Amino acid sequence: MIYAQVTNTGSGFYTHEDRVKIPDFSLHGDVAILTDNADATKWVERVKGTILTKAETNTKLEDAFDAGKTARVAEIQAELTAEQAKAFDSTDFSSDLAGT
Repeated sequence: MIYAQVTNTGSGFYTHEDRVKIPDFSLHGDVAILTDNADATKWVERVKGTILTKAETNTKLEDAFDAGKTARVAEIQAELTAEQAKAFDSTDFSSDLAGT
């Protein structure tokens, strides 16, 4: 397999012709994993990508995964905080104050 850091430029980035010549292709963020053949190497050059080692690829994918987890945890915390604030705002404390 070939591992490459690439930027998806949209239309023409990975064409039908590319699919025929490079049958194994997957894109994970900015990391492409491709069939190891001459056409794949030409494709990486065409899209101005950078060939990575397997270790570099693993590090990039782990970092992206960790960043995604961190972002999701922050989203959940914000949702909980908003829900908790909403619940607190709608709580009737008048019975607690009646004995004072």
